[in-house]
Amino acid sequence: MSQPPPRRPRKRSATRSVTLSDVAAAAGVSAQTVSRVVRDPLSVADETRARVQAALTATGYVPNLAASNLASNRSRTVAALVPQINASVFADTVHAFSTALAAHGYQIFVGTTDYRPEHEEEVLRSFLGRRPDGLLMVGTRHTPGTLTLLRAAGVPVVETWGWSRDPVDLLVGFSNAAAAAAMVGHLVERG
Repeated sequence: MSQPPPRRPRKRSATRSVTLSDVAAAAGVSAQTVSRVVRDPLSVADETRARVQAALTATGYVPNLAASNLASNRSRTVAALVPQINASVFADTVHAFSTALAAHGYQIFVGTTDYRPEHEEEVLRSFLGRRPDGLLMVGTRHTPGTLTLLRAAGVPVVETWGWSRDPVDLLVGFSNAAAAAAMVGHLVERG
């Protein structure tokens, strides 16, 4: 009795999605013309642009942002690290941040730190591997490793929901201690 041949592990194959060439064939134009319509629609004659746009819609073409990001060294993304996503105050912050950035063609990706500084460093390291164009960090206290990563990232860093006399880059925050002192001072004044 012979043994069946051993199973080979499946090779990972690239995702097959609609390409510029597929759209070009559907529109009867060159791939370069399709690229121009996607990047700068007004640079293409009206009739040709209409054919290409119809082919884009019919084929379901979505630009390959990974390739574009490699060429431009821009990801059009910003990473947001928040302690918890289920706290309404942080959910509201993320929503406002996302809305403001979307108006400028940026998307966000969100990570949670669970108020654990060592976890913040892990999440940050993972996000930096995806090359965001900026970072939003809730809080101003970070591990030495996180501070090293933030300073080496070479992108804008906005710290928020806290206060520091020595921010990593930009700070949009407040001092809880100063607010509490002002409140106590006011109450003392009022008797």
